Amino acid sequence: MVQSSEKPQIAAGSAAPVERNNVVQLLGNPGSHAITVKGLSKRFQTKAGLVTALSDLNLAVDSGQFLSVVGPSGCGKSTLLKIVAGLVPPSSGTVEVGGKAVVKPYTDVGIVFQRDLLLESRTAIENILLQIEMRGLPVKQYVDKAKDLLEKVGLADFSGKYPRELSGGMRQRVSICRALIHDPPLLLMDEPFGALDALTRDEIALDLAWLCERSRKTVMFITHSISEAVFLSDRVIVMTARPAAIVKDMIVDIARPRSIEQRDSAEFEQHLHQIRELLFHKRNS
Repeated sequence: MVQSSEKPQIAAGSAAPVERNNVVQLLGNPGSHAITVKGLSKRFQTKAGLVTALSDLNLAVDSGQFLSVVGPSGCGKSTLLKIVAGLVPPSSGTVEVGGKAVVKPYTDVGIVFQRDLLLESRTAIENILLQIEMRGLPVKQYVDKAKDLLEKVGLADFSGKYPRELSGGMRQRVSICRALIHDPPLLLMDEPFGALDALTRDEIALDLAWLCERSRKTVMFITHSISEAVFLSDRVIVMTARPAAIVKDMIVDIARPRSIEQRDSAEFEQHLHQIRELLFHKRNS
């Protein structure tokens, strides 16, 4: 994604803005934030007692920014995404999307989960257009766009195939197209490549990077893969184990468009090293 010329420039290897008491300094221009999280906490009641998943998180995501969230398993990454989507209510704090408070699920968003959730009775293009049907929009007006999306992810010849006739990577590409068909300004992705093999993950990551660089959508991307996060993102936040707090907010200042070859660069390895040190230091301390 092409970064805004108004975004502050950070030299390679320099630290992102300092966080204190789980407060992340807001980036970009005031009023330009696609997502604003203030004082967010989430607690769950379990048989063993009250569990705090998120603790006093503060975060702002600029419009058009690709943000990845990494952290240990069970630290609350997916919970954060679901709260931003309005699927789960916070215990305290507020979330705003596009300047409006999130108090329930909203429609101006695309969501991709780890499971593709395709309907087996519908072809690839019919699964994409289901998004349009559910919104009560004129389906015929979106057929060409659905075909165009399939072509962009290399599935132009598979529009009439059923999910059982597609590989796991193909199915996930269809689910990404379904999330984009209505052109939402915000895309939320919860470990969408988690069930795929390494080669397929790389292929789809390239597809996603290409699509997002051209559409300038705001993306919140949850992943366990540090390499994936650095490759795709403008910015990576690193979270601690539960109760989750943000320990690092890192700008990924690697030139776009991104290519697989950049993963062998010194600057790419430097970003990986910084994140690994944080995650493994916290785990071993």
